[in-house]
Amino acid sequence: MRKNFLKLILMIFLISFLIGIPSFAQNHLIIGIQDSIQQEILGQIVGTYLEENGFEVEYRMSLSNSSLYSALAQKQVDLSYQDPALVWFLKYLKTDFLSSEELYKEVKELEKKEGLLWFEMPNLKIRYVLVIRMEKSEELKIMTISELADYVRKNQKKFRSAMSSEFFFRPDCYFNLKRVYGLSFYKPNVKLVSPAVGFGLLCRDQVDVVFAFSTDPLIEKYKLNKLKDDKEVLQSYCMGIVVREKIIDMFPDLPGLIDKLSKISLPTSELTNLNLRIYNGESSKEVAREYLIKEGLIVKFEKE
Repeated sequence: MRKNFLKLILMIFLISFLIGIPSFAQNHLIIGIQDSIQQEILGQIVGTYLEENGFEVEYRMSLSNSSLYSALAQKQVDLSYQDPALVWFLKYLKTDFLSSEELYKEVKELEKKEGLLWFEMPNLKIRYVLVIRMEKSEELKIMTISELADYVRKNQKKFRSAMSSEFFFRPDCYFNLKRVYGLSFYKPNVKLVSPAVGFGLLCRDQVDVVFAFSTDPLIEKYKLNKLKDDKEVLQSYCMGIVVREKIIDMFPDLPGLIDKLSKISLPTSELTNLNLRIYNGESSKEVAREYLIKEGLIVKFEKE
């Protein structure tokens, strides 16, 4: 009887080990990071901060939007930084245009039903912009989206654009520009590529305009011109930190830590600078660490 009991205990221990319970005991968290420099630095800021507070952090890099949603649902990722507008328009296929605050609140409620907790809305906003080479902008006298729309209407087959498939399909992006500005590109001249590829095409004069986030480091690096959204069509949205709700049950101190991190303001200009440093070859880990030290969230230890 005693031998059978010991075998049962051993079997339970082995099963627990295989399903990963010891990793939770070690404060182990998996952070999902989407495939962009901006997502890399934001993920590293969260991860480095949690590591400094006793967590063992693993990073799942270069995830697409759909693979990140799937990884959270399948418990392969515990936490991530996300754009609520992406979730609203592409995951839940909503078409209503809401303010940043309203959209964040709605997404928070929808995600809670799926066991995902969005923390309080941080002061970190991102928005799309239309980017054109400065010399082209000056040559064609295009400084606003209205001026671009007027030019494209008269020269539709001559003007080439590059945008992500996300921007092309989201109701609040290209479709909304067409609705408000009448900006419609000749379809054969539209390249659906990542922003990084789009910038390469722009610098080689293979496209004339690129749709990208305002914090993209290549805008600053190549001194490109961001066209003024004179009708304020492209809205800013607050990024948010998302955690699987069951993780909170395992680590009750986690919400307090993340709330503290969420209250830090990260202006667009500073996020752009952090992105540029990583693009220029600096370690995202070191850049994140320096930022957290500057904000007083972790302590700098001097080498002896």
